[in-house]
Amino acid sequence: MPSKSDKTALTAAEQPDSGTNETSAVQSAQTGPSGPSGAPEINRSLLTAMQKERIKAEFELDDNPQKLKAAPSPAIADGPSDAELFRPARPVATPTPPRPTQSVPSTESPVDTHTKEEAAFTEPAKTDQSETEKADKSDRTPPVAKKRKRFWKRKAFWIPVILIAIIGWLAGVPYTRFHLAALFIKQSYTVMVSDVVTNKPVSSATVIIDGRSGMTDKDGKVRFDSIKPGDRQLRVSKKYYKDAEQQVVVPIYGDKGSRHIDLIATGRQVPVSVVNKLTGKAVADISVKAAGTEVKTDKDGKASIVLPADKTDLEVTVSGSGYNQQIARIKVTDQDVEQNHFGVVPAGRVYFLSGQSGKIDLVKTNLDGGDRQVVVYGTGKEDERNTVLLASRDWKYLAFYSKRDSGPAKLYLLDTSNDKLSVMDDSRSDVSLVGWSGHDFAFTSNRTGAKQWDAGRQAVKTYNAEKKQLLTVDQNQAEGDSANNKFQEFTNPYLVKDKLVYGVEWFSYSGSDLADRNDSIRMVPVGSQSKKDLRTFPAVQYNAFQANVYEPGGVYYAVWSVVDNKYSFFEYEDGQVKDVDIDQDKFFNTPYPTFLASPDGTKMFWSESRDGRETFFVGDKDAKNPKQVGVIDDGAVYGWYGNDYLLVSKKGSELFIMPVSGGESAKVSDYHKPQVSYRGYGGGYGGL
Repeated sequence: MPSKSDKTALTAAEQPDSGTNETSAVQSAQTGPSGPSGAPEINRSLLTAMQKERIKAEFELDDNPQKLKAAPSPAIADGPSDAELFRPARPVATPTPPRPTQSVPSTESPVDTHTKEEAAFTEPAKTDQSETEKADKSDRTPPVAKKRKRFWKRKAFWIPVILIAIIGWLAGVPYTRFHLAALFIKQSYTVMVSDVVTNKPVSSATVIIDGRSGMTDKDGKVRFDSIKPGDRQLRVSKKYYKDAEQQVVVPIYGDKGSRHIDLIATGRQVPVSVVNKLTGKAVADISVKAAGTEVKTDKDGKASIVLPADKTDLEVTVSGSGYNQQIARIKVTDQDVEQNHFGVVPAGRVYFLSGQSGKIDLVKTNLDGGDRQVVVYGTGKEDERNTVLLASRDWKYLAFYSKRDSGPAKLYLLDTSNDKLSVMDDSRSDVSLVGWSGHDFAFTSNRTGAKQWDAGRQAVKTYNAEKKQLLTVDQNQAEGDSANNKFQEFTNPYLVKDKLVYGVEWFSYSGSDLADRNDSIRMVPVGSQSKKDLRTFPAVQYNAFQANVYEPGGVYYAVWSVVDNKYSFFEYEDGQVKDVDIDQDKFFNTPYPTFLASPDGTKMFWSESRDGRETFFVGDKDAKNPKQVGVIDDGAVYGWYGNDYLLVSKKGSELFIMPVSGGESAKVSDYHKPQVSYRGYGGGYGGL
């Protein structure tokens, strides 16, 4: 309750007619000296924190003084008086009496007086507004909000800690550990199956784990990926074996899991072996099937198949990737017998001409000569000198030149993917074959019935087998008439890598002047018409171009000079023609080999005559570092089949195949060799 002196001071303030000096003195002593406006100035240092809170709560004090006018009057509200609120918190020294001033009777109401006093109290706070605002804001935070904030700070720290502790506890329990790990971890798991008696791998066995199924390979293994860790049921089964079932544990971490299972056979163990029929080497991963069961050979080409013991002989199917399937008989015995040794033939078909029927047929067989089939039957119109078969390096396409009716011979394309025959060039012309460059076939044609002074009588052409597109690369020039003319001839065309190189010569009839004409060695990239003369010669001085392929990528040219009465020699290599120092004997009498490039272009195959026998070699792409791979009397190179096998001929009528690594050759078939040979032709196969 307010003290008596406080009430006295308040009463005096409320009475405007009693403005005595004593009342002013009492107020000055309690509140301090008056401010500039005449209102009593409150000493803020005398207020306690609790008193400040009570003032703010009582008058709803904030930074906007306008709200103070709307606050309820302290004279009306219940609670302590202003004198009590502003009482000093501790005893202070007696203040010096203020200088007397004239008392002016107050006309303001008690509410107005309070407002002025409070305005005088809040005025000094503006001198340090920033810190006061901060204090006010912190003071305004409700205690409940502060408690919530502290609670959530503690919660943000403790929730992760508690979760980690729970997970760690669960991970320590085996049952929950595997279930938790299965949510995040997947493992690989390998099952190895073998025969309990022979201890050999059991291939083609069915393995089931965690609802997933797999089959063992040639080593008796099957691997499962992304298996959930924990206890899993494993089951293994195969015909003529007892089923095996086990409970296994797929580990969470560490080494990849695995399990070895032994099966017990209910039939007879039959040992088998498989080799490559052409090379005699063991073949792995070959499937041997009989009586509804199957095994696969290991790296040594061996396996053991369990067959019903009450059988003595069964049909067996032997097959594998890259090999032709074959049907044979297997003897049901646990002994190693010759009947159960099988030879498989690499997959593929070789094409050749055959006169076996009395006509010239185009036939195909497996690489061992098996499964012989006639692809194009002869008509009986065939001409020995105009029947030629040349294969592309990959054996996808064949150029087949043949006379099949009463008209002239035509150039055909055979697509070996479907054995479909189509015409490359249907113009009525005589064709001279050049060879294959990739899937482009090059040839020259002479138009039937054309005169030598007709321009375009002779042409160089290419045919793209994939696009079925014919391209005229070059045509000869000519002028004049039957009495007096001059014309060009294309001579000695060769395929050198991906370039077509040939001679261009001018000839005259009845004394036509060639002084303004040049012969040349011309080159054009296969599949284009971008001709380029690499070396030119005055037509009146040089003629009689001749050429020899002396090495892969290199051609010698001999050009006769009518002025010097001798040959000049030149060399084409890498797109250039330059002089070369050789003599006539080296050019004309040296038996240069025909170099056949492998399908991938990394190796060369050729033969040389040594001691009266034909010796075969394989070297690098430049025919360097040769390795002898075989010797055949009266033999010749025929081609490649893939990059692993070589085709050779014997006596011009027998076709053999051998591995590129060398060894014994196996006969494919007898065949018909045309009278025309293509020495030096290395763009494809079958020219010799």
